[in-house]
Amino acid sequence: MIESHPLTDAGKFDEAKQALYTVLDTFVSEEEITPLSMVWAEHKLRLAFQIEHKGDITKQEAADKIAELVDDANRQIKVAQALGYGTKDDYQVLCDSIDMLKKSVGTAGF
Repeated sequence: MIESHPLTDAGKFDEAKQALYTVLDTFVSEEEITPLSMVWAEHKLRLAFQIEHKGDITKQEAADKIAELVDDANRQIKVAQALGYGTKDDYQVLCDSIDMLKKSVGTAGF
């Protein structure tokens, strides 16, 4: 149901239009942009964690695949940093995940 407004009822359409613009100007729109390189880094780490818990491959195969995925994730994080997306704190969770994966497969040197 459309309600009438005193300004439109009084035929003051220009004033009603200005009042509407004033109200619309109070709305705020926010956008969050996630760099594609960060999406890829998160994806690689998710895959690595899944491999870590698989029982159908040898420990060496798991370690090799995890090392490859972690290397890819590191590369993606460096791309995001080089392009100026975020601060070091923004990448801390991903870096902690990488460290956790390295420790779990005993390959802290890769």
